[in-house]
Amino acid sequence: ALGFKWLEIVKPPSYLLSVFIPSPARLVAMASTRACFWLLTLALLLPTPCHGNRPALHLELDSPLHDWGSNSFRQASVEELRESVVELQRHVLERQASDAQLNQTAGIMLKSLKMLEEAEKPASSPGGNADPVANLINFAKNMIEGDEIKEIIPDCGEVTTVRGLGYEGLTCPSKCQYLAELSRNEVPGGCHFTCVREEQCGNNDTDIFATIPDKDLNYCRRCNLPGCSKCILADHDVCMAEKCRPGYYWHERNARCKSVGEDAFTITKGVVFVILGFLLVWYTDIRFVRSQPNQQGVEDGLAFREATKLVRPKAEGEEETGELYPLCINLHSTDNSEIGGPGNVLHFNFQLAIILWSGVLAIAWYIFAEATEHELLVLGRMPAVTPAQFCGVLHWGHRLQYRMMWVKVAFIASAYVFTTLGSIIYSAMQLRRFAKMDDVSTMKDYMALVKGLPTRNGSDLGAESESKLLLEEMLGQELVGVSLCWNYTEATEVVEAALEEDLKEAEEAFQIEEQQAVNQQELTLADGGSGGTPIQGVLQAGEGADARSDGPRTSNVDRTWRRGLLRIDELMFNVCGGAPADEAAHGPVRGTEGSERLKEVLKGLQTTDTAFAVFKTEDCRDRAVAASEAVSGFVLSGHPHRITLQTEEVEPESVCFHHFGHPEGRKLYKITIGVLIMLFANLVWGVLFYLPYAYYMAAFTYAHGDEPDVFASTLFSMLVVIGNQLMYFICATVSDSAGFQFIDFNQAFYTVLYTLACMINVLVDLMITGWLAYRQMVTLGVHTGTGELLANLETLHDIIEAFSMQKSLGNQIWLYNFPSSFLVPFIVEPIFAIGLFRHLMIVIVRAHGELSPRQCEQALAIFVPMDLGRYADVLANAFLAVCALFCAPGYFHFTFGALCLCHFYILVYDQYRVLRCVPGFNYSTDFIERTGQGMFGVCGAITLSALVFKSNCMKDGPKQEPGFYCVRDGALFFRLGSIVCV
Repeated sequence: ALGFKWLEIVKPPSYLLSVFIPSPARLVAMASTRACFWLLTLALLLPTPCHGNRPALHLELDSPLHDWGSNSFRQASVEELRESVVELQRHVLERQASDAQLNQTAGIMLKSLKMLEEAEKPASSPGGNADPVANLINFAKNMIEGDEIKEIIPDCGEVTTVRGLGYEGLTCPSKCQYLAELSRNEVPGGCHFTCVREEQCGNNDTDIFATIPDKDLNYCRRCNLPGCSKCILADHDVCMAEKCRPGYYWHERNARCKSVGEDAFTITKGVVFVILGFLLVWYTDIRFVRSQPNQQGVEDGLAFREATKLVRPKAEGEEETGELYPLCINLHSTDNSEIGGPGNVLHFNFQLAIILWSGVLAIAWYIFAEATEHELLVLGRMPAVTPAQFCGVLHWGHRLQYRMMWVKVAFIASAYVFTTLGSIIYSAMQLRRFAKMDDVSTMKDYMALVKGLPTRNGSDLGAESESKLLLEEMLGQELVGVSLCWNYTEATEVVEAALEEDLKEAEEAFQIEEQQAVNQQELTLADGGSGGTPIQGVLQAGEGADARSDGPRTSNVDRTWRRGLLRIDELMFNVCGGAPADEAAHGPVRGTEGSERLKEVLKGLQTTDTAFAVFKTEDCRDRAVAASEAVSGFVLSGHPHRITLQTEEVEPESVCFHHFGHPEGRKLYKITIGVLIMLFANLVWGVLFYLPYAYYMAAFTYAHGDEPDVFASTLFSMLVVIGNQLMYFICATVSDSAGFQFIDFNQAFYTVLYTLACMINVLVDLMITGWLAYRQMVTLGVHTGTGELLANLETLHDIIEAFSMQKSLGNQIWLYNFPSSFLVPFIVEPIFAIGLFRHLMIVIVRAHGELSPRQCEQALAIFVPMDLGRYADVLANAFLAVCALFCAPGYFHFTFGALCLCHFYILVYDQYRVLRCVPGFNYSTDFIERTGQGMFGVCGAITLSALVFKSNCMKDGPKQEPGFYCVRDGALFFRLGSIVCV
């Protein structure tokens, strides 16, 4: 009944949203509103006690106080009571205290212990209490409401054992004011601290690496110098000779520890600064020093750039206006499939589905945690500055992790069910959307792909007409036309250069006619802005301009400097377009010599066995394809192959004609080579770049309060971004060189390859980081929450599940995800790929008056065309998000929430990019969408693997194994691998 009541409440807000929110955000707003209301309904229906109804005192089940009788209470030892009081304070503080009152924890413990001593007296004694538990609870609450801040001050040499939270006030007296951790080799089984004098840090059975007395926090700490394991006692950190951590070596000249990759970083940084300095000089020269004779070329190029964008089709009876689509148009609707084709609509709905999926998981985990144990939201993220604080967090986290493991397992199981069922429902919805959009007849509905035709030479001028007659005779019906697919793979550059020359000649002829129409007396095609004979090269043009200058001759140094600056101009033209044809590579294509050269090239070409046949109606096409399938292809006398017809869901814009000459064997060979290159690049990146950084990060074990600073995190973000961009360019190059005949197949292969590359890259990085973190922790003697040394753990499952490793890996994955992968690349993309290149090409074109109109158009055309590679970006981020399920749960809601918000920004940015920043495109099939759905199955497999991994030996921890099941390394990881493969 309550659920139906909420359903009535949901409707009015959704209606208001549909009225007041513009259409591009309407679907997201309505869906998210309904999702939030339904989740709220679910939270109300769940048996969720509020904080005020929870018992104020909650102890471990194995605590001696689990029996609340006064007899067991009196019989408990003082040490056990101390730990129980700490637990009491933590729960009371969490529920009823403000942040400022957390400092009173130590004072509460001391006063409470005094009460416990009174409670041990018989109830009939004058100072006794018949109900010591209630008295203790009430006293703790009263202490929280006060303003007095107390501290724990043990005597010099007294050992204090930290076994949980509540030791923030642990300080030492003035005569021995430094708190030092005892060596774990000397006192195993927990975190033990004692108070020592300044000169005793690192001595007297204390941690031998904590030799620096921190005068601000009054504890003995380790070195803050990167790579140094032990420092000399001094006013500031001075590394002790030859005391370097793994991955560092002692540098005698600088008297410090140097990373094995520091020299490489120094050289790389120097090269980057030199390059940036040279680029700054180049920009200053071309923007402020050189003349700007080609403003007309800039205007013509920008006009061409605008003309290539997606424009609204004219209505019947209207003239062509070139009006752009409004930014608020709904690209998720099937009614707008003319904007980029059906594939674009499916692509935007895929992004929306990922946003809703991640948002639901973030909210669901928050509900799970609030319904069971609020502290799960901070498990793994609890800050710790001093070793005492971290030891308290370590013990608290270990107990909470095993006690509430069932909550995490239940959430992962629910996430897997939701992901699987949601994927099936989403797939059916997308199939229905595509079927609805495919009902509209387009050019692909009149086309059939013909295979098995006999090849013809380029000298045969009637090749296409003869092929048309042949097919009409076989099919018994008239065709509109036949377009043969020529094998010009080896002559691609010649053909494209010839086509560009045709366009340039047409532009020049148009300019001549335009100028003649306004009675211009003189036409300067050689050196006027936006017109003239195409130059042989930007560099030569610059030298020619210098030679024609009437001023004094420049020196050799100035000429060399000018040549270097012009080289950048030429490089930018080659990257963005507008560079003159390189006749040295493919021969001349202009004039009499070029015409003869083209004739020789064209006569030497041959057709492939493939052609596109265009029919008068869709019914004629279907009958012809059915006839071909009925006889398994037509037989041509004297021809060894059968001629077959088949439908192909592609539009003319998505056909790559220059790839039809690639044989299938060559395509498979290039794909194999490309995959090997991708794997090798991942390995090189991990070893040469990420491994040195990981060595540096390994100096921060997250086990003693020492964590990386802002510089290290920023450097990590840049490494992740650069690594992902490197994989992007490699995968894009491999996809382009594979020779796919249709862009949809090219984009689908790129999606699969890039997603796998990112997955491998993440796994390599995490394995390197995890191994180095484990090695460093073992070296420093880090222990688990049970007091056992991390080095004594025998199985990989137990090592990964150790809370110190969970905290370290969780933090590393979070840094890898946000902002490195979720946000930074998509902020950099519009700034550099769109805004920066547009500005630079305007400046360059304005400074080169010798450019032809066609070159200006090419230079200022859209630098990054539209593709559906965003599927790969979305899938890679979804994979990174589900990897967090293997680590501490405190990052769950942050990870999925960040994924949701960042991809909402990406969705808005892509809407703007499609409508304003890319040339026209048309993706007519759902092939890429189906590929993306299949790759998202990997995320479901990773979720299921996390469920198997976390539920392994979950009931009573690593020592007792009566849970669901308990298998060790070989069998466990075989199960995980099998799940992912299936």
